Parts: sequence; C-alpha cells; structure tokens
Amino acid sequence: MNTTAMNPAISPAIRCIRTNGVSGFVGRVQGYGLNPAPAFGAVGAALDRYAGSAPSRDYPHELRSMIAGLPKGDIPSDLRGRVLGRIEEHGAVVEKAARIFAINAEAPFDLPAEWRWIPPGEFQMGPPENDPHRYNDYYGEQSLLETVMIGGFFMLDHPITNAEYRAFRNARGQGDWRRLDRKFAGDLQPAVKLPLHEAEGCSRWLGERIEERTGAPIFGRLPFEGEWEKAARGPDGDELMTPPTSEQAHFDAGVTRAVDHPDAYANGYGLKDMTGNVWEWTASRRRISNRFVIRGGSWKYGFPWSLMATIRDSSFPFMYEMSFGSRPVLVPQ
Repeated sequence: MNTTAMNPAISPAIRCIRTNGVSGFVGRVQGYGLNPAPAFGAVGAALDRYAGSAPSRDYPHELRSMIAGLPKGDIPSDLRGRVLGRIEEHGAVVEKAARIFAINAEAPFDLPAEWRWIPPGEFQMGPPENDPHRYNDYYGEQSLLETVMIGGFFMLDHPITNAEYRAFRNARGQGDWRRLDRKFAGDLQPAVKLPLHEAEGCSRWLGERIEERTGAPIFGRLPFEGEWEKAARGPDGDELMTPPTSEQAHFDAGVTRAVDHPDAYANGYGLKDMTGNVWEWTASRRRISNRFVIRGGSWKYGFPWSLMATIRDSSFPFMYEMSFGSRPVLVPQ
C-alpha cells in the first residue's frame, strides 16, 4: 500500500478534518469551487463513521497514512481500497484545497469564507519577454514588465452579483436603475452595466457590511490592477498565463453565467472566474489618458489569448456595458 506523504500543505486540511470530519472537509472543498466526485463525499462519510467509533485514536498528520494505517479489522478491505483510490483520484483537489486553507490561515483575521486572503509579496507584473501573445496596446503599456510589491488584502471569490448590487442600491433607498434583459438578471449572475462609480460604491458598502458584522478593521474598494493580476495568477504566479481553456474561463458565449456554476474555475487562491464572464473594473488609471483599466475579458470574447491574466484594456469611467462588472477587495486598516 502506498503511504508516501502528501504535500506538507495538507496539515491545514487535517486540522479541518479533526474539527469537521472528512465530510466537513469535502464540503469546504466544494465551497472553494473545487468539485470532487460525489463518491469522494461518500468515502468521507465512511471515514467519519470510523472516526466516531474510535474517538480516542489520534489522527495521523497525513491523509493517505490515515487511510492506509487503519487496522484491518476496523474497516473492510474493499472500503479501504476505494478510499485510497479516491484519494489518488482527487489528490490534486485535496492538495489545492489544503493550500487554500494554509494561505487563509495567514490572514490577520477571519472573514466569511467567500473572502480569500491574498498575502503580501513581490511579483513580476506583465507578460514575460518570450510571451508569444505579448503586444503593445494603443498606449504602448501592455509590454511593460515590472517588479511590483503588493500588500496583503482579501478579495471576493466571485464578481459582484445582481443580488449583492441590488442590496447595495436598496440600502441607499434608490433601487436598481438598470433595465436588464431577463437572461442577464439572475440573482447569482454577475452584475453588469456598472459604471466605475457604482462599482466603487458597492465595494465600499460591502466592506462596511463586513466590518459591521465581524468587527474586523477593513475597508472595501476596487483592486488596483497590480493587485488584480497578482490574485489572478495564483500563489505560484503562473496561473492563467497562457490562453485559458473553456474549462478555465466562460467566453465565446451568449450570456453571463452564475457565479456558483459548477464549472466555474477556481484558481489557487480559490477565486472563481478571474478571466471570462465579465470584465472587472480596477482602481488604476491609464498613464496617458482618463480611462481606467479593466481586467479579465468577458463572456463576449471569442479568442482565448485575450483572457490571459496579463491582458489589460480600459474604458472611460462613465461607460456601462453588458460585459462590465467588478470584484472588490477588503484591505486591513
């Protein structure tokens, strides 16, 4: 039986398993937008039953060993084999979820699960010199490659939804001013047709609500484009650096899709739909114009290269389009 230790990042997952059981961990994995097969959940339930029958047993600090090391009399051999098979089959999902746990454990305080912690650090922003899709845009800014230092912040794991935007407007006593076609108006679809000031206002309001609820000293705003790119590229800085596949981005489609769609791709920070679905406003102004940078591409785009993490476009702040949305960040004060 293979008992090779998994990635050291698995220990946060073990802590979650100790607290919530394996099934609870699987539920959290699914909450991160990572979707193991239902059979993995059934395996988790079986392990929970085993753990419940042996409450004094210390959990080993590694998931594979926990399964392989069970006494033969305590778990049927066929179940043991199925469990190990599922761990092998979904090992990448388990390790990815464990890494998200580990990153969020570094956060200065706990926020609701949909807010992901992006740790501070330096990264190389922009396309590498050998990027075949590297190009100079109208203002000559796309070709810049620079070292950027980013402070830690929380980012919403999905674009602002219609439900969230309507709640913001209702809190102001104003109501939703947009006249959306019904196919774009679902509560869990991204809020489109947002000019910059509406995206900014909703971001501040969401921050105020979270601060009131949690007492955390934070404020909400739109991300600067360096923050957006760091988040999109994931913990290793290499995600979405090539043209995304249809499994990684929602594009070349006739409409936006719900942010909880089972096919929504979550990157290594647990952020869904960082490319495709909707363009996202940033707080960064063009160096040579009164336009603001937008990132991520949208459901309209038919060319995958235009949805890479380094691709940028811009728009005047008063513009509102069916492909424009936003995603706020919360910054510790």
